[in-house]
Amino acid sequence: IFPLIDLLKEKAGGKEKAAGALFNLAVNDDNCVRIAKEGGILLLIQLLRDGTAKGKVNAADALLHLAVTADRKAKIRESGLEIVQNAYNDESDAAAKESIQSLLDAIK
Repeated sequence: IFPLIDLLKEKAGGKEKAAGALFNLAVNDDNCVRIAKEGGILLLIQLLRDGTAKGKVNAADALLHLAVTADRKAKIRESGLEIVQNAYNDESDAAAKESIQSLLDAIK
């Protein structure tokens, strides 16, 4: 998981693929714990703000998996509810908008 978190920190490409891999890994709660512990929540929220449409889909979907527990849901809300809302309002891509809306519904 750590190498994927590192990819989210990079300025260059690879972020959307890293977010997609984290989405796949986040179906397992132990992986969710590791993703959150290693700073993945904030980095995925930043990808919602700055990423491509595909990156935003992957980030929102990964965050949705992470939001299954009350503590991680609260962490997502506290770390970036405004960013998530702005990402939804500013997004024109239908798939990204749908994924972000699902995340918003889950964390409110």
